[in-house]
Amino acid sequence: MRQLSTKQTWFRPAAEEPVRQVLREIGRNIRAARLATGLTQEEAAARAKIDYKRWQMIERGAANVTVKTLARMAGATGVTVWRVFSIGGRGRRPSSKLT
Repeated sequence: MRQLSTKQTWFRPAAEEPVRQVLREIGRNIRAARLATGLTQEEAAARAKIDYKRWQMIERGAANVTVKTLARMAGATGVTVWRVFSIGGRGRRPSSKLT
């Protein structure tokens, strides 16, 4: 049986698009934090104790990522996890009050 290459496209449900957008935004936040510290992807990945290729995929928004990994990446770049999760550039911790 022939395997599909990762470059080939296939049908993806519309419900996955918002998830991909969130992953891309998180990747942009990680990249901005890394660049602000002047680290290369290899240096930042070594600090976070993850493979640099995995770091690259996360920055591109091409990989699903766990909260644990994001916390390690945030620590390696000196930002809070809240900053990594900020969508739309807000970067604030959510209010503890429910409104």
